[in-house]
Amino acid sequence: CLTFALNYTNITLYNDSVNQVILDKISRASFSLSTLFLILFVIEYTKIINKVYRLKKILFIILTIVYLTLSGIVILFLDNRSEINHFFNNYLIYFILIGIVISNIFIFKSLSRNRTIKNSGIFIGFIFLNLTIFKDSYHVINSSSPYTWLLPYGFLCLTISIFFVLSLEQSEISAKSILQAKELKQKNLSLNKVMN
Repeated sequence: CLTFALNYTNITLYNDSVNQVILDKISRASFSLSTLFLILFVIEYTKIINKVYRLKKILFIILTIVYLTLSGIVILFLDNRSEINHFFNNYLIYFILIGIVISNIFIFKSLSRNRTIKNSGIFIGFIFLNLTIFKDSYHVINSSSPYTWLLPYGFLCLTISIFFVLSLEQSEISAKSILQAKELKQKNLSLNKVMN
């Protein structure tokens, strides 16, 4: 969530007295990092490659190196806004889209294997995220300015769907806990009858 919030520092903190190059660096590097964290979350959540631990570890390492390198290039080597925007529009945006495609593959595969309300909730959140990403990417690639950027609303929908899934999981855990407490109480009563 923090990296997603940092994605828009160049817009939210825009001011004549602020160094816009630094804000652009933070914003563009954060896009790369939030994509990385999204992919890693999806891989962990779907548990599709958990059985192949070596593959999972290699995938985590490769993705981390690629996306950290992209963020490092933005922060360390680009010195002005035109270079940052050129790098973002010509390279970084495609890695973000590739990351989203990877995430979608894992979500679709998880949903096809296990059609639960939890997976459906995450899937619906990803549908909204995909729609907003592709609409905003269209404007970035064509160097046009939309009326409003929709990506924050897509991530908001995804976040709400994740909270929905987490609340369902918490309800299940709570119900199991109550059931186990009742069973334990019954066993204690039975044990007390035997002992007396």
